[in-house]
Amino acid sequence: MAKKVMFVEPDAVKRDGFSKVFDEGTRYQLAMSVGKGDQVVQAIERSKPDVLILSLDTPYTAQDGKGGVLGLLIEILDLSHPPRVIAYCNDTTRELWPKAKRLGALALISDTFSRAEVMETIRKIEETGRGMDALRRHRLRLRAHMVGWYKKPGDGFFKKMDPATIVDISGSGVGISTVENIPVGTNLKLNLTLPPQKKPIKTNADVVWTEPVKRQYRIGLRFSKMNDVDRERLEIYIASRVDDE
Repeated sequence: MAKKVMFVEPDAVKRDGFSKVFDEGTRYQLAMSVGKGDQVVQAIERSKPDVLILSLDTPYTAQDGKGGVLGLLIEILDLSHPPRVIAYCNDTTRELWPKAKRLGALALISDTFSRAEVMETIRKIEETGRGMDALRRHRLRLRAHMVGWYKKPGDGFFKKMDPATIVDISGSGVGISTVENIPVGTNLKLNLTLPPQKKPIKTNADVVWTEPVKRQYRIGLRFSKMNDVDRERLEIYIASRVDDE
């Protein structure tokens, strides 16, 4: 049976060109091409690819700047059965590769790829046997403090959250652990304090996924409103933490 590959790239012309790599008779089948970052996780759960080729030019949301793909990569690799990830870059996104590698991407191909290069890269990551169960990827375990208020769909006011632990953070969102079951679609107001900074970053966020874990809940929050100054502070801080690991 052919191995399934998913290609994630915002440019439709590049997606079409990449589809020609997987002709009949190869060991690999292009199961799906995806153009929007916020559709990737759902597409993975639906098609269950063995390998994901992720363009480093893919924003998580339309509001994300360069580097927003790192938050998407964290969410992909946090799935219970994540695909093996190959990063795909151009001249302007190549600088993101070291950070993507530290987060768990296994190989890199460029937009000047040949068909043989793509096939050889997939073959090599299969032969290494390094799935995410064996790979200890670097994660942004931050000593950050968060205070939040949430308003569930249909509520008329915001309620203060119980204490929550920040598990992962990126330029596009944050993963938390809490005893509260806050449903998907809930809107939040957050104050994030990132040591040694004392001034909190203020942002709105939406719950995009939730998962029960023992007696707590893992919850994924996507930032929906953050001013440019705070966004830059957050991205600089995250970049410094990745570089330090």
